[in-house]
Amino acid sequence: MKKITKILLVLSIIISVKAQDTTSGRIAILPFVSNGIDPVSVQTAELLLRMDLGKVSSMDIISEKKTQSAIGYNECTDDECAKDIGEKLNADEVLLCKLNPLGENIIVQYILIEMATGKNILAEQATALSLEDLDAVMQRVALSVAKHTPFSANVEVGNVVA
Repeated sequence: MKKITKILLVLSIIISVKAQDTTSGRIAILPFVSNGIDPVSVQTAELLLRMDLGKVSSMDIISEKKTQSAIGYNECTDDECAKDIGEKLNADEVLLCKLNPLGENIIVQYILIEMATGKNILAEQATALSLEDLDAVMQRVALSVAKHTPFSANVEVGNVVA
């Protein structure tokens, strides 16, 4: 009887932990959109985010090639387009990110969409004080997306303004 109780206790703990895991599933990271930032820096920021999200999340990140194939030669800049691409890729979540210069700063805006409900889980903005600070920003964006928490909840060292 004690053995069965222990087994049931262990199983309930495992199920409870799995139920709290918000990072399982498939995520599509759409190609970053930018006005006024050089394309190489934009692509580097996207690759950094893909790598950082892979480190902090158990989500299956849909490949850049498959994502680009689903988009075609169009630029995806809004929620509706992101939802359409998410459906094509059978994603559970879609991440849309924009990088825009404002003086010397770079404004990073991102929206995380849950495909099951069509609702925005996150709609956040952060400021990198320079192009070089995008590395730190992408690390914090990855944490925000993985944990479904606001950007400001993931405090790290660096020249980043929430």
